[in-house]
Amino acid sequence: GHGAAVSGTSVESSVLTMLQLEEQARQNYYAYSMVGRDYQGVPEADQDEFAAGMRGLAEQPHLKGPISRSRRPRGGAGQPGGVWAYYSGLVSADM
Repeated sequence: GHGAAVSGTSVESSVLTMLQLEEQARQNYYAYSMVGRDYQGVPEADQDEFAAGMRGLAEQPHLKGPISRSRRPRGGAGQPGGVWAYYSGLVSADM
């Protein structure tokens, strides 16, 4: 069958990467469904505007701090946080 494979430096990293890939695929499908197969793409000027906004994202006041400079979850080194805490909590609840 068709599938995807991801890797990471930890189980946490691998699982979250797969979840992100799955969500991106879902959003791509929704976008394709809305615009159809003849859509020519996002105009270059809009792409440039988006890229310029993304470059300054980490400098926004509400995103400054440890999270904007690190890929580690909010829980800190060795501690799960955010999305990982949510999903690991769901799995642990049944054990």
